[in-house]
Amino acid sequence: MLYIKYKGLFLVGILLFIAMFYFKVGLGDSIFRPLGYLAAGLIIGRALAYKEK
Repeated sequence: MLYIKYKGLFLVGILLFIAMFYFKVGLGDSIFRPLGYLAAGLIIGRALAYKEK
């Protein structure tokens, strides 16, 4: 069963992911957009955990 291990870290990852969409035009084709998506994925992945029932 997948659950959220670190709620604060999960929220930071979600906010970063949403910010990448919000600042899409401002960031353009810079290197920060892909790095932002990668960072958001890593943060969210770290915040989630799997536990056997």
